[in-house]
Parts: sequence; C-alpha cells; structure tokens
Amino acid sequence: MLSLKGDEWVIDSLTQLPEGVQPQITVHELAAAEATVRNDPRVQKLAAEQGKLILFISDSLAYPPQV
Repeated sequence: MLSLKGDEWVIDSLTQLPEGVQPQITVHELAAAEATVRNDPRVQKLAAEQGKLILFISDSLAYPPQV
C-alpha cells in the first residue's frame, strides 16, 4: 500500500507474492494492449485466424474489430 505524504509517495506496506503468481495488469498495460490490437493489422489477422472475437470497450460500447 502507498500513501501520499506531502509531495512524496511512501510505502506503508509491502506483500511479497508467492513464486509463480503475477500481479494484476495495470491500467497503463491494458491501454497499451488495446492500442496494439486496435493499430496492428498483424494482431487482428492472427486473432481472426484463431477464431477469437476481440471486444473493445469504449464509452461503454462493445464492438468487434474491423479485420
């Protein structure tokens, strides 16, 4: 857990995850992944070839990519 004290972030507590456990994806990682799927025709083609429906959430509207 972090807290902001004045203009500095301070670590209040730290929990080490068990080996093999990954933390949740961050908002920034999710945005980067979405940008890659939206902008990389290779990723869209591979997803289409695998028969996977990728949904993008934008302004609470879900729609499939244009491949």
